[in-house]
Amino acid sequence: MKKAPKYLLAIVAVTAAAFALSQTALNRILSLSTYSSSKESFSFSDFYVRTASHGVARMSEDIAVVDIGDLDRAGIAALLDALSMMQPKAVAIDVFFRYPGQEGDADLSDAVCLTEGMVLPLDATRPDLVSFFYDDVLDARFGAVNLSAGSARDVVRSYRPVFDTENGPLEAVGLAVAEQLRPDLAAQVRQRGAASELIRFDGVEFPIFEADEILSGEPSVAETIRGRGVFVGDLHDLQDVHLTPAEADMPGLLIHAKIAQTILSGKPLRQVPRWLVVLIAALVCALFTWISLLIRDHKWGKASSLLVRGSQFLLMVAFFYIGYSLYIGPGILLDFSLPMMMIGLGALAYDLMYGFYDLFTKVLFKKKK
Repeated sequence: MKKAPKYLLAIVAVTAAAFALSQTALNRILSLSTYSSSKESFSFSDFYVRTASHGVARMSEDIAVVDIGDLDRAGIAALLDALSMMQPKAVAIDVFFRYPGQEGDADLSDAVCLTEGMVLPLDATRPDLVSFFYDDVLDARFGAVNLSAGSARDVVRSYRPVFDTENGPLEAVGLAVAEQLRPDLAAQVRQRGAASELIRFDGVEFPIFEADEILSGEPSVAETIRGRGVFVGDLHDLQDVHLTPAEADMPGLLIHAKIAQTILSGKPLRQVPRWLVVLIAALVCALFTWISLLIRDHKWGKASSLLVRGSQFLLMVAFFYIGYSLYIGPGILLDFSLPMMMIGLGALAYDLMYGFYDLFTKVLFKKKK
């Protein structure tokens, strides 16, 4: 009990020093990062996503993707007709057909009008970007195809469920598709009313079909398509690839599918608030300092340094494991950068503090002699 005040003072001092050093170090790392064009797009917690993406993924039972390849408008019309015969619940097409006057225009317009559950693309920031047949479509839904990246170097990590446009609210295309499959889950997104929600990129893969597979009408393909939400677009459009936590060049079509799948999972990812991350980091650093003090006071000689470093390593591994388990389990995203850095810098602050303390006591002892 006599050592309690000394322990408390040391723990507070080391934790405060580690926090101050960590803020300087994190800001320096972010300022030097070439991974993205903005600090907001850089996140150490992307490591959870990348790690989970290398695990075993299940095949989605809700979403399918169709690649149009090099089809012209007549071919896309035939593709939509073939899809309609397979009875999907929703079909979202991520292609704009801006100018009329090409072969197959009439067939394409008819196919779009006759496809049940059709979701057509809109750009929330460019109301002039529309397909030529939009005025003829009466029952189709529209969905925003805008993604959250501000530039080609930014990471798409989240999506906006609803965009405010000059024509009123416009839902994301992924939400519009999810609405037709599970209205209750889409309603939960609206009820949360968040300006943006995180996308879950791991755990699920989609059946991806080439246009020829749909046009052939194979029974196995039709069985897979039936009752699903289908995203139709060009998977090889180099102007529509984006950085994500899982891949460096993911097609926009797949990102929209991931958004719909995230909604349909019913388990939204939740980001741990910053204040709680700081509190957790401070507690972890305080725990490490307390363990280090106990080891120091036991006077285990040269083994003390090894034990301190061992406890530091075990705490870092344990923290990452807990964070990863929270991510793949309940979907809680805990940014590990600050706690990890405070554990490391806590060791530095501890060594400096007691190094100066030992030096001071030796000098003082010599003077008394």
